This record gives sequence, C-alpha cells and structure tokens, in this order.
Amino acid sequence: MRAGQLSLDEQMTCLREALDRNRTLSAVLSGAAAMNLPDWYLVAGWLYQTVWNVITGQPPEAGILDYDLVYFDASDLSWEAAIDAFEATVASLGVRLEPAGRWRVYAPYGLSDVFNMVIRPNPVLATRDVYETKTARWQGQWPGLTVLRWRVLPVIAGRATAMPDNDDRTWRRLGRPRQAGAWVGAVGIYAAAQGLSAWAGQHEAGRGTRPQYSQFERPAFAPPGAVFPLAWSALNLTTASSAWLIWRAPDPATTAPRRGEALAWWAAAVVIRSGYVPLAFERRRLWAATADAALLCAAMTRYAFLARKVDQTAALLAVPEVAWTAFATALSAAIAAKNP
Repeated sequence: MRAGQLSLDEQMTCLREALDRNRTLSAVLSGAAAMNLPDWYLVAGWLYQTVWNVITGQPPEAGILDYDLVYFDASDLSWEAAIDAFEATVASLGVRLEPAGRWRVYAPYGLSDVFNMVIRPNPVLATRDVYETKTARWQGQWPGLTVLRWRVLPVIAGRATAMPDNDDRTWRRLGRPRQAGAWVGAVGIYAAAQGLSAWAGQHEAGRGTRPQYSQFERPAFAPPGAVFPLAWSALNLTTASSAWLIWRAPDPATTAPRRGEALAWWAAAVVIRSGYVPLAFERRRLWAATADAALLCAAMTRYAFLARKVDQTAALLAVPEVAWTAFATALSAAIAAKNP
C-alpha cells in the first residue's frame, strides 16, 4: 500500500523515515533548535521535496534550493496562520525539533497529497502567478507530479476553509453537474454498446437473443435466459460507476499507474464486450464468441488491477464484472462444445 493511503500515524512514521535520509536536514534542525527561537518551524520546500526525491529514487537533497525557517511573535501573527496560507497544501507543512529529540510536525491539510505527489492550490494569500511559476519549476524536477489547476478544487481536510466562499460555491455549483454528467455519460456509453450489440445479434436472425439461447444445447450450470439482461443491467451500473470514480480521482505518484491507463482498459473492455452477441447469435461462431468473452475477462481483470492503484472502491466495483465474465467464458465454451 502506498504511504498516501495509510493512516496519519503511519504517514508520520514514513515522513520521519524519508526526512532522515536528508543529511543537511539533520544539521539544520539541530542548529535551529539550539537558537531557542519562539514558535519556530522549518517549513515548506525541503520537507515535501525530500519526500518526492525518496519516492522517485533521486538523491534526498536533489532540487532543494534552500531550507526555510520561520518564527513568530505571538502578538503579530501565529505560525499556524502563516503555514496555513502557503501556496499549495503540500507546502503547508512544518517540522521542528523539541527536547529529547522528539519531532513536532504541523500539517493542517494532512500528508496524503505529499506522498501521492498531488499539488493542490491553496489560494488563501498566494496568487495564481506564484502558484503556476512554482509548480512549473517543480514539474521540471519531479515530472511525475500531478498539478491541479488553480482554484478548481476546494482544499481537503484540516481547516475550516482554504478557498474563498465565493470560489467554493462556484466549484460546487459547476463541479457537481459536471461530475453527474460524467457518471451519466459512463452509464450511457456502456448501455449504448450493450444495446447495439443486442440489436446486431437479433438483426440477422430476425428474433431476440433469448429465443436463440433457448435453442442451444446447454450445460447443467447454464442459467435461464432471463438472468442475462438483469445481470448486465446491474453490471452497467457497477462498472460505469467504477470508471467514473477513476475519472474523478487525481493521478497517483509515478510509481503507480495513472488513471488514463486504467480508463483506456475500461474503454477497451466496452469495445470487446460489444462483440460477443453478434459473434454468438448473428454469425453463430461460438468459439470466436468464447474467445471474445475470455478477452473481455482479461481486459476487465487488467482494469481492476490498475484501478486498485488509483481508487480502491473503483476496483471493488469492477470485481462483479470480472467474476461474471469468467463465468460467461466457461459457459460459452461449454455451449460451443455442445453445439458444433
């Protein structure tokens, strides 16, 4: 499991292990602690950039330009307010060394984005130009970063708000219909492919697939024809919902498959799926249809494997179709053997 999916306590352990690899860090932390500054923290770049270096296999100090130390007069501005306002959620991170060598970590937006290498804008004080300039430099050093567009998504957990109310309302107003439309589109694509396949299967024979299925000599484990439309209708919802979850998820780190790869396998499965009915019922090429079913099972298995690296729920929603297509392949082979 990637560190971005672990509990916060486990992520803290992973953070310490990653930062311990940066030798300059140890020296800077010790020196800062000796200064006895009020409410001090080492912040921002050297923290998350060290983690990215460890994830991508680069030297721990690669690309780190400086080590920022902040401390504040309590009558002026709290360190929480300052760190909360950095240009990206990954930058809103501070570490200091306390007595007995204990580390104190301040991460108002959590650590998942740091480990997932997702750059999420935090427009409390920073401007779009600052955000885009910095993220462009970061992507040059760490190409696997996923940079979210300025003010597209509200900031994740932690503080009451990190996006102005107007922007958050705008995102909710525009984002929800877009996401709902994407889900409807995924269901529609799946259903259209299914409908076209069924139409092609009955067009040549002049009758539906169920009467044709009933004329085949079938094995004892073959279900009645009425089961198939119910099963595929349910799979339409689960598999389309799986693809929708992948579509809306941010890309993971470079060590994992990206969502575009998973969606490409889902699209391939939709195309493969539409070939079975014409082969089995229109052309009566039962072994070719069996091969199509086996290929569909393989494509869905690959999709589920990739989906697991992007979104666990999406992977689980793909499992019913993997199981059903495995069963359908066995059934198709048995029917083909009995109906030469």
